[in-house]
Amino acid sequence: MAHGLVVGGFFNQGFLHALIMLALAFIIGFALVDLVRRPMSGAKKSAWVLIIVLIPLIGAIVYLIVNGGAEFSQGDDRAGMTQQGQQDMRISEIQHPGI
Repeated sequence: MAHGLVVGGFFNQGFLHALIMLALAFIIGFALVDLVRRPMSGAKKSAWVLIIVLIPLIGAIVYLIVNGGAEFSQGDDRAGMTQQGQQDMRISEIQHPGI
């Protein structure tokens, strides 16, 4: 019985709450970092920042669901391709330059 009181007291001191808050902060932070790195117009970024900041957990989850599935590249059409796909594209570029 004493063991249950010790564990219960430990979680009642805020440890569980701290873990939950840490997880929430990670999700929100991840969404904000992804938003900053994603190529998007300034108006869309501003709107998403407001949504994530004003409605933290729900806003971050909605942002990650809506924008998480879209792959984006930084000027490289080969981003996200398999190695075989990249090789095929290089061969095609060599055989048909300028296409």
